[in-house]
Amino acid sequence: MIEEYFLALDKKDANAAQYYISKVALLDGLTTNMLNKELFNEDVILPLSGDNIGVKSRLSNLKSAKLIDIKLIDDSNTKIKIFDVTMDMKYIDEGIYSSGDQFWNCYMVYESPQTGWKIFEFGH
Repeated sequence: MIEEYFLALDKKDANAAQYYISKVALLDGLTTNMLNKELFNEDVILPLSGDNIGVKSRLSNLKSAKLIDIKLIDDSNTKIKIFDVTMDMKYIDEGIYSSGDQFWNCYMVYESPQTGWKIFEFGH
């Protein structure tokens, strides 16, 4: 899932990338960090995409996303797994986001037998 997510980001395929994100994270994104003039966010901002609230063109700030390494660091819970992920991200506007090698923890959740494992969030 993590590898496929980065392939979708690198191809700038927001619809494919969205498939790998958990439903809880997608729904949370509908109302997180909203502009005051909006009822809900029309586009969910994908993790590590470099997009900001109010951006109408998803993945518009991303030049490339290359996955370097993935290591499982915690699978003690049957519904949550944590991976250490290293990636090389390149952004057009580096005002908020920095290009280059980045190191994040990827939190994966098991949603259901039909959907399997999905990305919940990237954090430290």
